[in-house]
Amino acid sequence: MAKISKSVREKRKDFAKTKLKVGKSRQLPANHTDTSFRSKAVVLPKQSVTQEANVKELQTLSHLLALLSHKSGDTRKDALQQLTAHLAANPPRLSTIVTPVMKALCPLIIDDTTSVRKQLLEILNSVLSKLPRQTLNTHVRLLLLYVSSAMTHISPSIRADSTKYLDWTMKNSNAVEIIIADQLPQYMNTFATLFGWIRPSNGIGNNRVLSFHLSCFHYFLNAVLHEDATVVPDVLELTIPLSYGKDIFIPHRATQYMIQNCQALNLFSFTTSNSADASNFDSIEPHMQPLLKYMSDKFIDSVNGDRSLCTPILHIMKTLVSSPLIRHSDDCKATLRTIGRGIDNIDESVGRGFVQGVIGEWRLIKEELG
Repeated sequence: MAKISKSVREKRKDFAKTKLKVGKSRQLPANHTDTSFRSKAVVLPKQSVTQEANVKELQTLSHLLALLSHKSGDTRKDALQQLTAHLAANPPRLSTIVTPVMKALCPLIIDDTTSVRKQLLEILNSVLSKLPRQTLNTHVRLLLLYVSSAMTHISPSIRADSTKYLDWTMKNSNAVEIIIADQLPQYMNTFATLFGWIRPSNGIGNNRVLSFHLSCFHYFLNAVLHEDATVVPDVLELTIPLSYGKDIFIPHRATQYMIQNCQALNLFSFTTSNSADASNFDSIEPHMQPLLKYMSDKFIDSVNGDRSLCTPILHIMKTLVSSPLIRHSDDCKATLRTIGRGIDNIDESVGRGFVQGVIGEWRLIKEELG
């Protein structure tokens, strides 16, 4: 048998499978290049324990906010409870995350689960009320949108809780100023629908709920009718000190004469008919007659039965009577006569044999009308 040459054996050796032995590593190829390296330290400037904690916190917050739109009411309630505890434990960061929080919380005002709305009030009163008014002012319009929807909601339980959110919004932000600026007619119609002085069938049967509605309406009405700038002078005096700038220009000798003519023409008069405050009364005046009739009927029913409604109705009437807008309006006399007729109806209905307590307060209001 012919012997295999050495060159042939070398060629076959390249294709032969090497048997590996236990405990020994594979033989490296001849052209292997070692790329391993050693380093004493690896510095990552952006790596920190605090940043990792912040990321975890944001992930927790995002998860809780996402659960607020869960289809289960119990899940939404539990998420609100956890969110309340989470925000209460991190008060310094609250002002930086208030925007996503408010966007997630506002739709819960019209949530159909009572426990969710109750927990929403808890987080508003215990956590968000501590924020500065300037921070909440940027979210007032969103709050008012959902509050108005709740006040006219088809569900009685949502309507019953609606003024709680309105009361919180008015006391913790500039909601009153925004309502007066461009939403006053809308909110007067909303209150009319809520109380039912336009449609009696939509009235409120629970006196406890009605009492809070009346208290909130009194706060609203008092803020609208008793603004700081409502009492204005009949004529604004126009004076130009001619001594000012005498070294710069020489005033014309007829300047003072022309100013006096302008004052005589009453061109600078400032009455409620041309002031911005007059619009407040114009928005309330159409509701005055049904409002007074509604208040009179509720007061009579309360005096004859449960008298828990007497005090809030009394406060509303005092606000209407003492309002500078009504006192200085063009229709002041007609409005006051309307209020007087409402009080006379109460005197005729329940005044006989009952001249103490709240009825005595009605008499004081009547005397104030003159």
